Amino acid sequence: MRIGTRATSLAEADRRYASNEGASAAEFAAVAAPVTTV
Repeated sequence: MRIGTRATSLAEADRRYASNEGASAAEFAAVAAPVTTV
């Protein structure tokens, strides 16, 4: 049972990481676009 619980926790952590990466990329794009435009 502990292995299944750990696997579920890892899957949840992966989902959170992917979600955070997507949000960070969107925020960076919003800031970088005006800065890199001449």
